[in-house]
Amino acid sequence: MESIVIHPIFAHPASLIAIGAIVGLYSGFFGLGGGTIMIPIMIFLLGLDAKMAIGTSLAIMVPALIPGVIGHYQAGHIQLHKAVWIALGMVTGTYFGARLLERMTPDTARLAFGFVVVGVAAFTAFGKEHLLRNIFMALVVVAVAVGLYLGAQWYDRTQTPSAAPEVHVQRLPDQDIF
Repeated sequence: MESIVIHPIFAHPASLIAIGAIVGLYSGFFGLGGGTIMIPIMIFLLGLDAKMAIGTSLAIMVPALIPGVIGHYQAGHIQLHKAVWIALGMVTGTYFGARLLERMTPDTARLAFGFVVVGVAAFTAFGKEHLLRNIFMALVVVAVAVGLYLGAQWYDRTQTPSAAPEVHVQRLPDQDIF
């Protein structure tokens, strides 16, 4: 079994602040919650499993979004009446989403997140004109991604153990500052 060690530099507070600043720039510029980039970073650089990365990402977003909201509000880029109603729905949705996540394995959570991001990216790239066609095209892109994933899984199962080594990620101890 091959082993990958998560370097302790990624757990250092200065590195975590730098990662946060980069993701914050991305979030403020694109209006994305940051999870689309933060969750993969936490999985691949910090060694968190998908469920832990999703929960940690949500905890990060609460205080991190406030400056972006203030900036966009001051620039007149927020329709407050719509934001309030959507936020009420999101409070309910995130609660039940967290309950659903509890029932998933970390691998299932990682796959679900990945395929949702692929679908959102495809839909965003196709635009909002011809809405039904673009929803269908985004679903086709997700279906292709699922097919590629299943094909890779099938291929890996057909290989001898020496041809497809198992990889084990070893996390080094956290260096919490609190």
